[in-house]
Amino acid sequence: MFSQLVSAQEQSVKDSTKNLRILPLPVIFFTPESNWGFGAGMVGQFTINRATEDNFSSQITPGGAYTLNKQILLYFPYQLFWKNNDFFVKGEVGYYDYFFPFYGIGNNSLEEDLENFSVSFPRLEGNFNYKVLPNLYVGPNWWFENFNITEVETDGILDQQEIVGKDGGLVSGIGIHLLYDVRDNVYQPSKGRYLRLTNLFHNEDVISDFTFQYHYFEYGEFIPLNEKLIWALSAGSFLSFGDVPFHRLPQLGGTKYARGYIRGRYRDQHYSWAQTEMRFRIWKN
Repeated sequence: MFSQLVSAQEQSVKDSTKNLRILPLPVIFFTPESNWGFGAGMVGQFTINRATEDNFSSQITPGGAYTLNKQILLYFPYQLFWKNNDFFVKGEVGYYDYFFPFYGIGNNSLEEDLENFSVSFPRLEGNFNYKVLPNLYVGPNWWFENFNITEVETDGILDQQEIVGKDGGLVSGIGIHLLYDVRDNVYQPSKGRYLRLTNLFHNEDVISDFTFQYHYFEYGEFIPLNEKLIWALSAGSFLSFGDVPFHRLPQLGGTKYARGYIRGRYRDQHYSWAQTEMRFRIWKN
């Protein structure tokens, strides 16, 4: 499965003689459903208001891939800081013509129920943050996704059962985002903690085909045990209420939470997790 690129650069580039650092990355993968996939990506890091010494470095990680089954992945995550870090915006612009796994809904879904559905959709996601107190940010956030399901497995769960969102539709939401952050580095922290609270409200007033609420809480902490070893902990909850389309239900797994599971192995109205891991640097960043 194709994963989003992540950065491992320093938080500030105030000592750098170059304001732009670029790391190109080739992409190649294979799955039975996609055949071979090829593409490229990059990590770009730079400083807005470079004359301001304490300004954090901003980052963009655009990339794309094309598979021999004519599937397309295009994505542009971004995180931009300016004005002494009083403002920052984070989100993604993307377009996907791909497939995703579905096992059903609830804790009792079975491994053998796996089916794949094909979908194409643009995605716009972002949150704007303003520092109201030291290390405390608040601001609006938004989500837009026009989900067009192009193929489901014959006689599968999505084909046979009445599931909200099985015919696709437009999902649009706005809400409020709050972040308390005292990590030493926003991209590869070695100490500190953060608390994130987010909600999104979807209804016809914001041109959504579905009416539901989405609430998200996350706490993380990073404890240095020695010069190389970091103990990382996190816990949180996704809570959803209303007519939530199945593709927007909270999902376990993926590249961030419970990484031992493929994203979507379990999905339901609510999802809580706690995890811990030991981290150490293998080579440079």
